[in-house]
Amino acid sequence: MKKRLLYITALILIGITNSAFVYGQSGSTLDKLQGKTWRSQSRGGDPRDYKFTRSDKIYIIQNESWSRPFYLSDQIETKFDFNKVGKIENGKYIIVEGYDPDDKFFSVFVYEILKLDDTEFTIKLSNGSIAPHKALEVCTMKYVLNSVPTTSTPFNATKTAEFQAAYRFPINTTAIQDRLYTNVQLTQYTDVAAQKRGRFFRKFTPSGVTNRHIIVVSFGDTYDNRTDVLCLVDANGNILDKMEGRITVNGLTVKQYQMTSNGMTIYRVVPTSAASLPFNNITNFSGYITKTGFVVNGDSFSSVKTSGDVSKTGTVTESFLSNPTSNLWQYVVNGTTISYGE
Repeated sequence: MKKRLLYITALILIGITNSAFVYGQSGSTLDKLQGKTWRSQSRGGDPRDYKFTRSDKIYIIQNESWSRPFYLSDQIETKFDFNKVGKIENGKYIIVEGYDPDDKFFSVFVYEILKLDDTEFTIKLSNGSIAPHKALEVCTMKYVLNSVPTTSTPFNATKTAEFQAAYRFPINTTAIQDRLYTNVQLTQYTDVAAQKRGRFFRKFTPSGVTNRHIIVVSFGDTYDNRTDVLCLVDANGNILDKMEGRITVNGLTVKQYQMTSNGMTIYRVVPTSAASLPFNNITNFSGYITKTGFVVNGDSFSSVKTSGDVSKTGTVTESFLSNPTSNLWQYVVNGTTISYGE
């Protein structure tokens, strides 16, 4: 009899353990979903957030402007059952009450949970697409520092350099300003922090210094409107210094960087005209390119060498700035025109 009781107890414990593993190691599915801002990590940088909150009912909130009651289920359901809202702690599927404002009818949306733990939430949508999300609250600089691989140097941050698919973390910090510049001189800009554009891009560890890392945060999309901020951080993820390394507006790139073993080299297009040159009405203009080297010096970036002067001035064209497969460090001055070399 004692052996039988021990056997039954073991089976119960195994069942509990397996259930906890499926839904994120500890706690119920509802516990894992709540209290976090789940930010989309889908390709293209969709800034959509999911939030799950609990009051009299349980709601799924999208973009802080759309809310629907939901409940959990171990099977796909085709009709929303309001009696189940808030009463089921675990389930493989999220059943969401839907409403079509055009056709004026209620429907149901079914999201299949593929992964759920303290930091990651991946679902399969009704159309079959996979939507990975990460918890914004945990994606601090410290978390990124400890969770991502170091990219080896030298590294060319080309216009087409992709994000590391498994490490496209949103960055949970307000210490880095998201600026979308409006003129080529980079003196006028719009603060677009509300668009939730910040994502981790790369991590570098400069040689010759201890407990210092360079984390690159990218704002915007890959090609058209993008600002990369190079952040010098310590071993605890505290930001010590930062500078903009890449600026692309309307597909026109006017700043770019290369990572070296102990710092970076930044290239910038500089107009000779004092009048502001807006990106949205760009024409040929006279200018030159500066090349500035930086190294990590204690708690800051220090300039070590600058080249580029008006003696190398030429005509800068839109095609020169917009070419997606060429980069600023490949420039040459042919007569009176700045163009790309090999």
